[in-house]
Amino acid sequence: MTEGKTSSIFNTPCRQAVYAKNYTKAIEENKTNLGVSLSPLSYGICDKIREIDDVIDALCLAITGVIGLENGFETISEVPMDDKRGIKMQMVYGELSKYNKIMKKHTINL
Repeated sequence: MTEGKTSSIFNTPCRQAVYAKNYTKAIEENKTNLGVSLSPLSYGICDKIREIDDVIDALCLAITGVIGLENGFETISEVPMDDKRGIKMQMVYGELSKYNKIMKKHTINL
């Protein structure tokens, strides 16, 4: 890097700033958690970070579902949490655990 130049990469906001209600609150959260302010450019990527969080949540839920299927779970979890929109974060497998028992009885691995 040449003298007098700084990095063109901007800081990533902390998680609390990403989910803050507005830019002012996001600045406060970032200062509290990281000790630095938050540029408008950094705040501008918060929507995309939240979108990625939704994808990661869905992937984790899918992996948990597969593990549940392999172990005969019918519902993950018994007391589901609500997401930020009030939707239950639960996967229901109805009769699949009976299907797993039948398949295991016939020595077919899932």
